[in-house]
Amino acid sequence: MQDYHIKKEYLQSGQRKAIVRETFAAKLATLYQPHAHLRGNEQGVAMYLAEIIDQLDEKLPRVNDREIFIDLLRKVWKTCVNKHDSRFFFSLSLINKAATDITRDYNRKYVDPLKPVQKFGAEKESPRGTKDDPASQGWTIEKCQAAIAEMDELIKNGEIGRGVGLALVGIPRIALRRLQEKQGETVPDFDIM
Repeated sequence: MQDYHIKKEYLQSGQRKAIVRETFAAKLATLYQPHAHLRGNEQGVAMYLAEIIDQLDEKLPRVNDREIFIDLLRKVWKTCVNKHDSRFFFSLSLINKAATDITRDYNRKYVDPLKPVQKFGAEKESPRGTKDDPASQGWTIEKCQAAIAEMDELIKNGEIGRGVGLALVGIPRIALRRLQEKQGETVPDFDIM
């Protein structure tokens, strides 16, 4: 039985480098001049072009279609041409930045929408309601009273400053008052140090 849902393989690094060599590097070597320190130094020019090829192979996203990869190279080329203002080879940093930007845009458009959204820590402690309804945020009368007693104890023992403690104890006190108002009870007086 044949499986018709076989995923196409990505272009291998050697294939990608060959495409970069045939298109981007060949066009650069034809239209622009080597930097002054590379003139007459064929080995230096070859090393510079090889570095460009390696950088583009490394920075551009992995794709499974030759035409898509060539299109990505065209976008890098256009970006470099627009930002380049001399007759010499593009700088490695310019090519790196252009390839990184093109990859980021490609990933946003084609890769990221397919990934599941991950929320780190947001599910554990996120408020579930509004401040006008403390019960929707997980407050109960018992939790409020325990939080107030704990904060009062911390203030008494000097583990927390009085000003900070009184400010922090206001949160459970307000929650307690709102819960009791909702139930029709009155708020008991608490002794403040």
